[in-house]
Amino acid sequence: MARLDNWQNNLSAFIEEKRNIGFDFATWNCMFWVLGCANAVIGADYASPYYGKFKSERTAATLLRKLDKVTNSQEFLEKYFGEPKPVAFARMGDIVLVDPADTDLELPADAELFGAVPGVCYGSISYFLSETGLIEVETLRLGQTIWVS
Repeated sequence: MARLDNWQNNLSAFIEEKRNIGFDFATWNCMFWVLGCANAVIGADYASPYYGKFKSERTAATLLRKLDKVTNSQEFLEKYFGEPKPVAFARMGDIVLVDPADTDLELPADAELFGAVPGVCYGSISYFLSETGLIEVETLRLGQTIWVS
């Protein structure tokens, strides 16, 4: 899917709108964050079947298996966006992934259930959702990227 003509403005506005909204598993989680950014870039809302459909991590994991036939969030992202590439290839608007075990970041994620934690590349920095809002991380500190195009 091609990027929208105004994707940079859309992405910047979405980031500013969500900057101070903290993590809430049922309503504003890491996947809703990155899929909202992807929607700003390409105009496709892959999260819409999940809104309001779960309240816990276990029910979300069950829903991933039921609706998309995947076992974790990384598989979901690969299904819609393709195989990961080295983070050196990340472009603004791409989804980046970090294994919680490989970082000192305090990210609200259950790696056993959902795998690598997704964030969004914004050039030399990437944004991840934390308990208090978005946090910035140097993009090249991360593991992989999934192109949103």
